[in-house]
Amino acid sequence: MAYNWARKAEATFRFERGLKDISFIQPGYWEPGYDGLLSGEALFLGLKNMEAAYHEERGHDFEVSKFISLRQVNPLALIQLRENSACEFAIPEILYDMDFPGHYLRKIKAVTLTIPCVVRPYTTVNCTLRLTAHKYCSDPTAKDKRDYLEKTVDQGSPNDDPRFDTVLIPISAAAVSSANNDASVFDLSFSNNERYMPGPPPAAQERVLVLNKVNERSPVYTKGHPVSGLVAVDI
Repeated sequence: MAYNWARKAEATFRFERGLKDISFIQPGYWEPGYDGLLSGEALFLGLKNMEAAYHEERGHDFEVSKFISLRQVNPLALIQLRENSACEFAIPEILYDMDFPGHYLRKIKAVTLTIPCVVRPYTTVNCTLRLTAHKYCSDPTAKDKRDYLEKTVDQGSPNDDPRFDTVLIPISAAAVSSANNDASVFDLSFSNNERYMPGPPPAAQERVLVLNKVNERSPVYTKGHPVSGLVAVDI
């Protein structure tokens, strides 16, 4: 059990630091011939080496905000949201490169959702934002501008681009009730908060999102007041 938790900590370290090839936890700590003598100490040494590497290369991550309008990104998805109370849309990498070209290892800290609409007093606008797919670039190496883009098997490449990764995430959905800069938490604080925020936070490279279950009593389209969904992303 201790070994499994150590491997999970190592996987988290790789994700947070963007290091795929580094390894601190080795197999074979338990020696049956010695009844596991000093196996705990060897595992502890690997954990301390990982802790030392974490503090040695803390660095600094850029903290930026990005506002994304669903009307501009995918007008058809906005129409589907109005008619069916559900839609699916993707946020491509180019939207981030328009602001900061060349950034990589983009990770989303929090997502807030705004649905401009007219509702009755004391009425909530309930909806769920769910992440269905995501990936991020872990290696900025590129020979030229053509090599910068991701290459996949569907595009004729013999193999998928190894620079782009995806990971399993613990939180993949956010439920909002006010639809006014709603982050699905009562107190959105970025200071001294090490936990993951609700929503689809990990990878900001390219994401596929589903917005559904809008409260039918609070229509997202009112005559004279068309809605244009706005997603704010803090990276």
